[in-house]
Amino acid sequence: MATIEKDQKLMTLVNVFTVKPDKQSELADLLVRATDETMQHLPGFISASIHKSVDGTKVINYAQWRSQADFAALKDNPEARPHMQAAAKLASFEPIVCEVIESVSSPKSRRGRGLPSGLESARAFQKRDASRVRGRSGRGNRLCRREDDPRHSPEHLGRGRLSRIA
Repeated sequence: MATIEKDQKLMTLVNVFTVKPDKQSELADLLVRATDETMQHLPGFISASIHKSVDGTKVINYAQWRSQADFAALKDNPEARPHMQAAAKLASFEPIVCEVIESVSSPKSRRGRGLPSGLESARAFQKRDASRVRGRSGRGNRLCRREDDPRHSPEHLGRGRLSRIA
């Protein structure tokens, strides 16, 4: 999986292929097959993400390699060469070597994956998780929360600081 983060010691390649719309799927399939069969097994390969433009004229390969030297060795690899030649017959391409200078995600997307948002840190998650305990009853375990949750306040449940969810 691609990791897009600032200050990582990776080489990022954005390769933009320009293709006729009737050849877009063929090229995308070729790149996926080349990645599955060959590229992912080469020294220094980290990841590849293949994209198709909605208008049908572009295929983009977002690839990450451990170093520029590892990527350069790709050109001389006899297993990779046939895939690259087949791609060149289908499309023109513009490889762009990049450096990530920033990566920003929406707080909503981070929350949905259980990741910290904004100023919330791993410590805040630890505190949140520490405030939950397991209660036991004849009906099995029930998740409990502190009284700062109004649904589980002493007034609501008529109990002490920690209360079992009924």
